[in-house]
Amino acid sequence: MDRISSQIRRENWRRIVQECNNGEPGITKKEWCRSNDISVKSLYYWQRQFRNEAAVAAAASDGAASFYDIT
Repeated sequence: MDRISSQIRRENWRRIVQECNNGEPGITKKEWCRSNDISVKSLYYWQRQFRNEAAVAAAASDGAASFYDIT
């Protein structure tokens, strides 16, 4: 996959993860995925990727390991 396609795919998943995390209160992620025809495993995979990136970026900017809420 070329670099541009990869970036587009990544941004698409970032949008999907954000929509799920900001979804209606009281609805589970599984229910949200089912209603939006999204694989739960894929959602959790990409969510983990973005959290790891945020943690690495935060640690690099602070110079120390910390925990951050990225929801």
